[in-house]
Amino acid sequence: MQLSPQLERISAHQEHQLKIWLQHCPIVSEQVPDYQTILAHCGDEARRTIVVHDVISPQRDFRFRHMGDAVLENTRENYTGKRLSELPGKGEGSKIWQFLADVADARMPNIDIMPYVGPSGDISHVTLLALPVADDGVTVDAIILVVDFVKWPFLMEEAALAAKSKSLRLYLKLLYDKHI
Repeated sequence: MQLSPQLERISAHQEHQLKIWLQHCPIVSEQVPDYQTILAHCGDEARRTIVVHDVISPQRDFRFRHMGDAVLENTRENYTGKRLSELPGKGEGSKIWQFLADVADARMPNIDIMPYVGPSGDISHVTLLALPVADDGVTVDAIILVVDFVKWPFLMEEAALAAKSKSLRLYLKLLYDKHI
């Protein structure tokens, strides 16, 4: 498990938000920035691309606190107020659940690629930059996801590789191994 962002996968707006998070991390301690500090430094465009999950304890769960407008435009519904455990395929054991749990436990940013399962046929997958936040500086109580929707034209540049592949999953694996 890799617990630090793979910078080759990071978009410009994700990189900007990561820099903000890092600027508000005390260097001499292992404290995590608080939510209000990070939110205060998010511009309007950044707020459009974020999803905020509250970390629910003691029985771990993740509740949607906020979904930005750009995220809402590319999802099937507004999940604000819902827990991942309430959504089919998103509960404990799912890729998104494990990603959020790892970030909460490590108290460090991370980035991952997730399959896109929304209404747009133009989007192939998403990259998620996860930024943990803690009101007390120690216990992660929310995770800010900075979402980047990756459209198919990027993948179409590799049409020759796709023709050699028997499945989209293999094609994506080959593409990421080649570029990242």
